[in-house]
Amino acid sequence: MSASGVTSIPATFVQIEAVLGFTLPDSARSNTPWWANEKRNTRHVQCKSWIAAGFETRDLSLATESVAFVRA
Repeated sequence: MSASGVTSIPATFVQIEAVLGFTLPDSARSNTPWWANEKRNTRHVQCKSWIAAGFETRDLSLATESVAFVRA
């Protein structure tokens, strides 16, 4: 399935874990900066992954464990 044409992907952390096949780290559930869109000199591999795919994170809620990936 191609992501072309997709502009937003809302997901719960549980849904993300199902796609990844492993559990997100505790810091993803407790630290907003884990989900930051750092475009320069970041060491955060998760951020590099969604930016390389052409997305940014938006609408993060640690309370409901949800985030949206929006086409950059």
